[in-house]
Amino acid sequence: MRVQRPPGRRAAITPRGIAQGRGDAYLIALNRAISEWGGLIYVRPMAEMNNPNTLYSPTAPNGRSRGPEHAPEANRDAVCRISVILRGGTAAQTTAELRRQDLPPISTDLPVNPPSKLRVIWNPIAGIEGPYPLEAFYPGDRCVDVIGNDLFASSPSFSRNANEALYRFARAHGKPFAIPETGLTEDVPEFIRYLCDFVRRSVVEVFAYFESVRGSRYDLGDKPESRREYRNCIAPLGKPPPPAPKPLPSGARSEELLRLDADPREGEAPLDVTFTVTENFPRDRPIVQWQLVFGDGAVVSGRGSPPETLTHTYAREGVYDAVLIVYLAPPFTGTAIRFLTRARVSVGEDADVLLALRPDRPSGRAPLKVVFQAIANVPRPIVRWELLYGDGGTNQGTGKPPRFHGHTYTARGVFRAVLIVHLPSPAGTLVRLVTYADVGVT
Repeated sequence: MRVQRPPGRRAAITPRGIAQGRGDAYLIALNRAISEWGGLIYVRPMAEMNNPNTLYSPTAPNGRSRGPEHAPEANRDAVCRISVILRGGTAAQTTAELRRQDLPPISTDLPVNPPSKLRVIWNPIAGIEGPYPLEAFYPGDRCVDVIGNDLFASSPSFSRNANEALYRFARAHGKPFAIPETGLTEDVPEFIRYLCDFVRRSVVEVFAYFESVRGSRYDLGDKPESRREYRNCIAPLGKPPPPAPKPLPSGARSEELLRLDADPREGEAPLDVTFTVTENFPRDRPIVQWQLVFGDGAVVSGRGSPPETLTHTYAREGVYDAVLIVYLAPPFTGTAIRFLTRARVSVGEDADVLLALRPDRPSGRAPLKVVFQAIANVPRPIVRWELLYGDGGTNQGTGKPPRFHGHTYTARGVFRAVLIVHLPSPAGTLVRLVTYADVGVT
């Protein structure tokens, strides 16, 4: 919703303050809330920024300028910062996107909110006469998913021409359109007929009637002709909500969903290996982040689904476990790993094990006491390590992991224990070397 000026109150932050990062704590919290919600959310940052009644417009209702902190370029930058942070990603990814907009960086890894969860609407009011054209407020195509207009009527002389002009602007930029707020305070059936015609012939993603509650000034209950038109042409355009995503198989042992193959699997150093990725996740549960840990200290990662093939050269002899990790939702941390698969590559005739996790008892009855043997013969210093037992138990430390780790499984099931070894690495890398072992408890 747009923010109106409360009597006797001042804004807590200016558009320039938002652009410079002084509101990041709120935006980070909102990013995480959107991720936890899981459904589709529309956000209209700085909505109606050309409306003098909002706290962040460049001019006050009396026409006085609010200064450079509220200038159109400050509004543009604020919208972009809000958009980038709410969409999320690693600190390196969001910083790169912010730098494209000449905005300060961010140092926090954030959940990724893909277009299926978050849509950003740029929403001025078409038809308001002011010192700046609407284009002066447009933050650019990278920061916007949808362009919208709030359209109201109290008489047959509503601003349909301005609405059509903004719609043409949206289509010229390849964006769908939205009417996030619409309503009428008098009985104006012509307005409803126009809305109906506009929605039917246009690419409209969102249509929302404003304050559609009994007793509001926009209530259609006391506007019989408009109510009749609304029932005749608008109501049938509604669509049922999308079905909830189908649950996926539990645990990380769904090899039918994810597979990593290496070609060749063995050879002399230096060995060029092509990795082939096969993923079969449902369309309504897409991969939003991935990482391939090659096993020799090298890592590649990206947003969305991983490429079908990736190549890597192993320079030294050894036995390497290349591990592919995918995330269907944030957070993108080691403790949140759920779906992963591996391919083993042997380089050299006398290759030794580089990294392995071996349980002394791969199965047994609960309570099952298991001693894991951790092998970490990596050629580089180890900064820290984590051992995730798969049942919620964890162990961690600095330097090279101890050789043996004991753990008792009290519940039944098949648990995947994951050993993560971190090496000195550039900023933005999540994990370096990964291996795992399965333990069955009956």
